[in-house]
Amino acid sequence: MKTKIHVLSSLYCHNKEFIIPKVEADILIVGGNGGSKLSFINPLITAAPRYQKVYVVLGNTDYQDKDMVYIRSEIKQALDKYEISNVSILNNNFQVLRSESTNLHLAGCTLWTDFSDKDQDLINSSKLLLSDFSGGITNESSAFEPDDVIQANSVSKRFLTWFSEQPLDGKKIVITHSIPSIKLIQEDVKDNPLVRAFVSNCEHLFKNIDLWICGHEYCKLDTMINGCRVLGNSRGLTSNSKNFNPELVIEI
Repeated sequence: MKTKIHVLSSLYCHNKEFIIPKVEADILIVGGNGGSKLSFINPLITAAPRYQKVYVVLGNTDYQDKDMVYIRSEIKQALDKYEISNVSILNNNFQVLRSESTNLHLAGCTLWTDFSDKDQDLINSSKLLLSDFSGGITNESSAFEPDDVIQANSVSKRFLTWFSEQPLDGKKIVITHSIPSIKLIQEDVKDNPLVRAFVSNCEHLFKNIDLWICGHEYCKLDTMINGCRVLGNSRGLTSNSKNFNPELVIEI
């Protein structure tokens, strides 16, 4: 029997209320940007008991208005308050969901942006136009700047490379908020240079991954690259969310 996965991302609950619909699924995966100020916690607490497991990665918006050092502990406190024990926040780690049919190995991280090429024009534009890189996100009370992004991205890429190389029995699933390939950018926004601030090229890892779920409203819904199914189901903030399906369930 295959495992049914309910896939959601970029819900932006702070912008507009969202209720996670009831679907027939074994697990729920949320690919980041549930919303700033922990606005996604209440919908998550309400929905979590309907699933065997819930896996969440945090996105850039989730870190806004909360220091990165404390946000995961605040999420844990909120879940503990309501005795929710089946939600895992993945951050450069993986978990195994065992079943009679096949084991699922789920790895996750924010991934952030690949600024490693030191494209100064992109870095300057990102700092000028994106609040994430101009004080909107803090880490230990200091602004989260491009150099910090480069380091965080490098740590996540090393982890994902390690995970992809492991000879694991079952299916490998990766969950990131950032988009893992420029090929996933929608045609109507691909010429916007700032879109690159939400992409980190991981195509070389796809051949060893069965399913890769990502976020951001710029992401296409469903495609195959290098033998890996890459899936995004983002509600988004704008008309870019026209392909969003709040009841999207896939099987693996």
